[in-house]
Amino acid sequence: MPESPYLSIDLDRVRDDFHTLHTALPGARIRYAVKANPAEPILRLLAAAGAEFDVASPGEIDACTSAAIEGRLLTFGNTIKKPADISRAFSRGVRRFAFDTKDGAAAIAESAPGSSVECRIAPPFPSSVTPFGHKFGCAPAEAVGLLEHARALGLRPEGVCFHVGSQQLDPSAWELGIRCAEPIFAACGDLTTLNVGGGFPLAYATGAPELARITESIAAALQRHLGSHPPQLVVEPGRAIVGSAGTIHCAVVAARTGTDGRRWVYLDIGRYGGLAETENEYIRYRLRTDRDGDPVDDAVLAGPTCDGDDVLYQRYPLPVTLRAGDRVEIADAGAYTASYASASFNGFAPLPTYFAGRPPTRDIVESLAPGLTRTWRLSEVICDARTQFQHLVIGRTEQGVALFSDGERQSTELSQLVYHEALLIPALLLAGKVERVLVIGSGEGVVSQLAVAAGATHVDHVDIDRDAVRMCAEHLPYGYTVDELRSAESGLGPITVHYRDGWSFAAECSARYDVVVVDLPDERPEPVQQNRLYDVDFLRTCRDLGRVVVFQAGCPTLWRNESLRWSWRRFHETFDEVVYFGSDEHEWSFLSGLTETLQGPADPVATMSARLPALRYRPQTIDADSLRACTIPPRTLRESLPPQRYPARTAPPRP
Repeated sequence: MPESPYLSIDLDRVRDDFHTLHTALPGARIRYAVKANPAEPILRLLAAAGAEFDVASPGEIDACTSAAIEGRLLTFGNTIKKPADISRAFSRGVRRFAFDTKDGAAAIAESAPGSSVECRIAPPFPSSVTPFGHKFGCAPAEAVGLLEHARALGLRPEGVCFHVGSQQLDPSAWELGIRCAEPIFAACGDLTTLNVGGGFPLAYATGAPELARITESIAAALQRHLGSHPPQLVVEPGRAIVGSAGTIHCAVVAARTGTDGRRWVYLDIGRYGGLAETENEYIRYRLRTDRDGDPVDDAVLAGPTCDGDDVLYQRYPLPVTLRAGDRVEIADAGAYTASYASASFNGFAPLPTYFAGRPPTRDIVESLAPGLTRTWRLSEVICDARTQFQHLVIGRTEQGVALFSDGERQSTELSQLVYHEALLIPALLLAGKVERVLVIGSGEGVVSQLAVAAGATHVDHVDIDRDAVRMCAEHLPYGYTVDELRSAESGLGPITVHYRDGWSFAAECSARYDVVVVDLPDERPEPVQQNRLYDVDFLRTCRDLGRVVVFQAGCPTLWRNESLRWSWRRFHETFDEVVYFGSDEHEWSFLSGLTETLQGPADPVATMSARLPALRYRPQTIDADSLRACTIPPRTLRESLPPQRYPARTAPPRP
């Protein structure tokens, strides 16, 4: 079970809620409001079900693009947007925009010429739970003039849109909007679309009208005000599609009697962690606890941050027996939670999301080089979560279960042993006697396990991303099991896991190791957090800790060898002896730097070959021939150094 707090989404429930709304309004086009929850599995599922999408920013357009959703299915419904944002949307294929002013129409005409537009009106709707107030929309009487102005600018007036306010509890609100749209359609004559927005409510803890009451009100109003041949109906639900599919899993941090004499209960999630809609107690979520059934009394319910406003409810009936560590579930939390979560306010990580149910097939397009990509087809997405440090996906591919970080393949069930043995075995052979190993990165845990199998009695495994390591243990069929990781986290055995930044651990470490292994996502030209662990200062820090230091160093192919050339140069600046190993069955290369003179044959290849038969662990993918064949660096690397820095080697005779 992941560490709380986290959000779980039932994709089957998302699918069911979409079909429920589609059945209730069979002729309507459903544009999902991406802001409610922009998670890629949700977007892909809804796209496969036939949805369109309402986007409010370039970021949401990017999210849809990442989910392989075409721009023609998107409507830029936010009336507040920069010209640059309009241009970017237009370049992505977006051809429909909302507006509510002449300036807005002019900006669209300038940056997205010829696009379709909807004019947003703002009738005096009854107040919703979280109303929009006067932020968006024009007076209905101004709409005809605005639409004709847009036409004169070369845009294509398509229709009228409105939004009754989020969590609208009065079904008559939609009837009011449709009634106000009637004279606009009569005056313009050629409008084709009426977009009645979202606002469809959930019951939460306070109740709400049934969806059927609202959809019946919409259908009746269309017939009454727009006749037997009404325009195309569009709805833009968000909460109604994903809200009931989500549950937040959290825990009690503390309970006490406050200085006001009232009982205070503190959760490990608050307003900044995803519960922003509790502001002014607008949304009153339903809570389930481990102690339901015990006597209850009102309590102040608060979040964990050092902010006085991080209070969810001033009075909420909770079991009087609640104690620190008790689990709490927050129901109907699939909408406006993860998308509202702060980016590490007070150092608290963003709210991770886990998915259950039947996801659609998914492609991950991995960038290899400028103009060159590789597509991974996932028949099943097992885990899709954003940790504080990366976007992690674990899915089933033709190469077995595979791990992806920020869109890059990290390991697959088919080839992971080839990779991990190529990383570790040459370094073990160069070190000879191996008792202590330091591993930085390599969150799957395979390298740590191989080191122990080879005779290491103490392995320090350092990884900055606790959530990622735990997800790997839970979902990958290789590396740590959940029980093995739990033992390693407690230091009960030869492996001890440290959830720390690798740089700071190495800088503060006073111990010595036989082998130091650094296994990170590949270095990139653009600034990313792992790049600093590739620089020469960190390499020198590792040199001071270990007899042999080995890095995943990059790819040897001509079209992707930039990071390998960087590593090659840095290693030769840091070590007198550098050994290359490029697996003949994998695309990655590894560099080992030696800080001590080899005992035995002076040639590293001869040393490794001589020591291989005595290695306690029997490699499955490396033999003596591999050691001879795979230790010759590519020509590009050999020619980048003066001859004295890379002398010619004579391979030892074959046995």
